[in-house]
Amino acid sequence: MYTEFWVASRKNGLPEDQKRVKLNVGVSLDGGKTFPFVKGIGPHEGFPNANTAFEKFMFVFPPAANGQANVVLRFLTKSSGGPHRPATLLLDDIDIIQAPSDIFPPYIMGNELPISGLTKLTIPFSEPLLPSVALNPANYQFLWPVEDHDTPVTGEGPLPRVAAVLLSPDGYTATLTLNPPMLVGETYLLEMYAMTDLNGNTAATLSVDGIVYNEPAPGTLVFSEVLFADPSRANPKTKLQYVEIFNASTDIVPLGGLRIKGAIAAHNLPNVKLKPGEFWVATRNA
Repeated sequence: MYTEFWVASRKNGLPEDQKRVKLNVGVSLDGGKTFPFVKGIGPHEGFPNANTAFEKFMFVFPPAANGQANVVLRFLTKSSGGPHRPATLLLDDIDIIQAPSDIFPPYIMGNELPISGLTKLTIPFSEPLLPSVALNPANYQFLWPVEDHDTPVTGEGPLPRVAAVLLSPDGYTATLTLNPPMLVGETYLLEMYAMTDLNGNTAATLSVDGIVYNEPAPGTLVFSEVLFADPSRANPKTKLQYVEIFNASTDIVPLGGLRIKGAIAAHNLPNVKLKPGEFWVATRNA
């Protein structure tokens, strides 16, 4: 089974309202009590707060839903914190379709991986994987994201490598052991090759972007909200607003993976290595 649907965004609020909206599609097998199968739909950063044309998307039901009588399909939207208004999303022509057989390759569930350390990474898939492919460390490769570095092959420190893969008993989850591990605050791209399900359907290259892990020490950084209420009639997006981050410690502190929310529009901080006594200023208007 799979569903096809169309999504568009509409401008909501005033010009200063720039909040994007992320869309997740989830499937429940118990009538809506839990949603273990969730996938992000659309742009990784979310749909913009603007008027956009309708675009067609598809979500394939996991095999675990086959033959189940209490399946619920859910569309869930989420925006960042703060006072500004998020975009409005429109959904149209939601069709539920049955394929004659399993013709779809596996895909990665969710839109962000839960990362709890530097040496382990767990990848949830939509269906059981063929062990001979999933357990091969050569089918996983870490790269530098192009937007974070000048080229895909340069960055700070060695790239992580997959030393071993553990497949869950049901085949839905691959846990990667990394050696060398990820570095604190660095952002990585992970590509996976030839991922194949038990029926022989092979995916094109699967990728997960924005993999980053940070371990900020409490009290290491001092955050100062510096606001300036510009009285002019300038467009609200040009008014001045700042947040300052100060390193009061005696150690270098990586900022990558940290996020500022609330005071200004949410900022994912770049991996600046903040030296002792240095500060970083994030602004609402670049």
